[in-house]
Amino acid sequence: MKFLVIFVVFLSFSEIFAETATMSAVMGLSAANSLDSITSRKKKGWISSFFSDDDFDLEEVMVITKPDMNNHGAMKAHMVIVYDKELMRELSSMTSYRYFEMVDQLIKDYPDKMKIYSWNLIAEDRIRRWQKIDTLKGTMSPLGGFVFADYHDNVGAHRARIPNYAKIKITFERSDFVIDYEDKELDDGEINITEHRESDDDSSWF
Repeated sequence: MKFLVIFVVFLSFSEIFAETATMSAVMGLSAANSLDSITSRKKKGWISSFFSDDDFDLEEVMVITKPDMNNHGAMKAHMVIVYDKELMRELSSMTSYRYFEMVDQLIKDYPDKMKIYSWNLIAEDRIRRWQKIDTLKGTMSPLGGFVFADYHDNVGAHRARIPNYAKIKITFERSDFVIDYEDKELDDGEINITEHRESDDDSSWF
């Protein structure tokens, strides 16, 4: 009889232990899921926006030129918003020198797959105010974009992919340019930006 009582008690403790282990596993899984969720939310912060392949969120651009830009010379620069994967790949391996050689042909080959903003810059210490950018083209949303600068030395690509931020600052320096994330409020500075648009007869850009 004693043996039977001990055996029954042992079975009861075994069931309790099994249920406790199961509950602990479930709680551990829940905690892991919660941690993953927290980590995931953190990954969606400002750091991951630079590397994200999600929607291209550019809204505003600030352009800064330095007095010794392009070895104290004038220069043109283009910001290209892209709506086609093939064009993204093509531009990602293209130097600035090659881009400006081909830009007219690219516009002909991809008339509805790109939007170009251009600047005619001179070497001066100048900050232009934040410029709102319309990245939509009809009903299409952009996949990404690039900046090309026509530096005279032709050393280096002078090309940069636009990071996925709502606001960026482009600083054109002596031998190259840099793109930084910015979060400053709009100011009342100067502006000098032109967007290439299709004319009414769709035969040219200006």
